[in-house]
Amino acid sequence: MSKARHARRQVTYMLEAPLRRYWLVVAPIVILGIVAGAVAHMLPSRYRASALIRADWEASDTARLEGRGIDLAERRRQAVVQRVTERKLLEDVLRQASPYPVAAEADAVPYAQVERLRAELLVRPMSSTAFVIEFTHAVPATAARVPNLVAQALDSGSASSASRAQLEVRVAEARLLLREKTEALALLDADSGRREASAAARAKAVAEHDQAQRAYQARLEEQQAAIREPRSRGPMLRFERVREAAVPELPESPSRLLFVLMGLLGGLAIGVLAAVVAEQRDASVRGPEDLADVLPVPLLATLPLVRVRRSGKSRVRIGKAS
Repeated sequence: MSKARHARRQVTYMLEAPLRRYWLVVAPIVILGIVAGAVAHMLPSRYRASALIRADWEASDTARLEGRGIDLAERRRQAVVQRVTERKLLEDVLRQASPYPVAAEADAVPYAQVERLRAELLVRPMSSTAFVIEFTHAVPATAARVPNLVAQALDSGSASSASRAQLEVRVAEARLLLREKTEALALLDADSGRREASAAARAKAVAEHDQAQRAYQARLEEQQAAIREPRSRGPMLRFERVREAAVPELPESPSRLLFVLMGLLGGLAIGVLAAVVAEQRDASVRGPEDLADVLPVPLLATLPLVRVRRSGKSRVRIGKAS
């Protein structure tokens, strides 16, 4: 027998090995499929929730950035990620949501938990101005609460930044009202002729003056707090909550179907490999062609085995071969 024909016969035997030794293929498939399903069932479920926000600059800031030739989409994405991952914002979210057990017990938020939340909080752009804030957690309610708190903080922070001009107007109005009440009180003090009538009027004027003074002081404190807020370099983004995160009903991971499919594929690969190795290590004679490798003399003829069924019984008849 030629070497090429012998090689082809060996390849054929290897390809047919999984069919002849199918038990070696079926057993790993069944075992690994069951094991993978059990492992997927024992792993804790993880739920993913996402909130949608809109972020953009004022029209004047956008025009100024475009005039400088800046990539607005990339600059906006960087600014959103920077704002979402600020330490103060993450600390506030950790205190309110308590996604990790230690945060609820400690007065100060540990640095490790801030870094963990920063790594697990994902920001994905949906369009040039729309961004999705995603968070994954073992508790569905917590998975939705964290991105909602982040979106709420961004929205309120944007509102406070945008209302600084309004605060200045309110401070000026409170100052004008306080000046009017002060002048009215001074006029009552100067009018000493009508003592009985001025006593009640003066008490009312003093109350109104004190109320106006307290309002003016409150507006000043609001203005000072807005001034003390840290500002990032460049124009400030304005955030708007578009869609809040809903509590997820189905877990994001683990995917039991995917685990089972991976187990079945792994079992198939192991079974096929085992069948090929067993076939290669098998030294038995599979047919007349193998006798040429075993016998020292050439093969002259073979006697085929023929089975003939008669009257419900099987009888063997050996035919002669030329």
